[in-house]
Amino acid sequence: MKIAFDLDGTLVRESHDFPLENQVVHEHLSNENLREGTVGIWQQLREAGHELWVYTFSYRAIDRIEDLFRKYGLTIDGAINYQIHEETLRTSQSNFAGYWKYPPMFGFDLLIDNMEEIAREGKEYRFEVLWLKENDTDWGQKVLDRVYILNL
Repeated sequence: MKIAFDLDGTLVRESHDFPLENQVVHEHLSNENLREGTVGIWQQLREAGHELWVYTFSYRAIDRIEDLFRKYGLTIDGAINYQIHEETLRTSQSNFAGYWKYPPMFGFDLLIDNMEEIAREGKEYRFEVLWLKENDTDWGQKVLDRVYILNL
């Protein structure tokens, strides 16, 4: 599966103060930290052969996003930031008229995001979204469960 994770509020702190990963391989790479459990989930999904991407509405440069994951010894298969999303949407033949993200435009099978609005658009435009609340302590298991169900 090709899986995309949001950053702000999902894997990186935004408004809720969720626990952060302690394990740091290259501390100097990024001043941001990943949500606790990300390293383990990432490794499990990698071992199962999934493609792992970032799809964020931030203006972070792609190399900055890669550095955040590299800091923890993780790699990403690619990243979509706001600029890439807007340019791709503008030049595509997509009929997407929503306001947020459109994972099918990039071939994603699943988007993991903390925004309820994106989950609603997933239902409306028929794409898979796992809506995670920032204070969800069982978020990692929910990701693994959804991936398992979609792979059946």
